[in-house]
Amino acid sequence: MKQIIFTLILVLGFGLSVLAQNEKPLCPTIEVVGGGVVTPGEPMNFSVKISDEAKTPDLEYEWTVSQGTIVRGQATTSIVVETTGLSGQNITAQVKVKGLGENCANAASEVGSVAQKPSGDPLDKFGKLSNDEVKARIDALFITLGNEPNSQGAIINYGTDE
Repeated sequence: MKQIIFTLILVLGFGLSVLAQNEKPLCPTIEVVGGGVVTPGEPMNFSVKISDEAKTPDLEYEWTVSQGTIVRGQATTSIVVETTGLSGQNITAQVKVKGLGENCANAASEVGSVAQKPSGDPLDKFGKLSNDEVKARIDALFITLGNEPNSQGAIINYGTDE
């Protein structure tokens, strides 16, 4: 009976050690977030998020962008991209993470957009006005847009909402 128990313990121990050796390291998921839509000249931000499986503090980050210039954050978890002169274009930011497991995916990317700068002649420009005067000017904009079906309108406020 002692030999059977000893043999079972030996076989069980051997089996567990084989299983432990065959376990593959968990690979984290990598995601780039940010981008969004910004106006030309406004900075665009991207960050990398790595799931908890990557429990190593020795990760290195290498960023590239398809347009614009990285002005802050290269080799960190977040970057800032300059968008001056990129009206109406998309920016793809890609990060490569070094220091993960050998067979783990190590790159991710995200796309952000730089809005098209409004073009054309302004219909109206004005400074501080009373609420009734502002309403009248906005009504005039809507009437003009209604009379010209292919036109587009934009309201740009360079002040506070007060």
